[in-house]
Amino acid sequence: MDASDPITAALFSAFIKCPMKAHLLASGAPVTGTFFADMETRISSMYKAGAKQRLRVGTDTAKPLNFGEIWRDPDCPTVTREVDCETAIYDFALPPRRPGRRQPQKSKPPCTFVPVLLLPWDKLDVSDNLAVCFGALALAQATGILPDIGALIYGEGYDIGPVAEVVGIGLA
Repeated sequence: MDASDPITAALFSAFIKCPMKAHLLASGAPVTGTFFADMETRISSMYKAGAKQRLRVGTDTAKPLNFGEIWRDPDCPTVTREVDCETAIYDFALPPRRPGRRQPQKSKPPCTFVPVLLLPWDKLDVSDNLAVCFGALALAQATGILPDIGALIYGEGYDIGPVAEVVGIGLA
């Protein structure tokens, strides 16, 4: 892996759990015995689909955006948009936009992006908060504005976990 290669959310999450796994993933090593990883991926995707339907019933906002959709929708039809942290990418090749700086107010309110992580498991881990913070840093790189908070939605009841205060942990 070259130092200029972008870091994906999957690579960041792998590094948090096991640096060797992240190294192998980044170098493109062949993956063997993925039965449990494939099962976890299926469970997560089914949970995400259910969460998106359940959480948006009766509201006028759209489903959480994939990270790549930020670039396609610069006008922001709603004031707050949620961005799925699992699709975040931090690219070292992009010029820094000085995260944490607020852009000056324009005639209409700027869009606010909130990093969101949807987890099917009932127990949260420290790595989940770090994944939300990674999403916040990637959003700061893409938009120039560091989100103040992020959200964890988890478990069978689609509970909203302790909101990760991005500013409170010293990232701003």
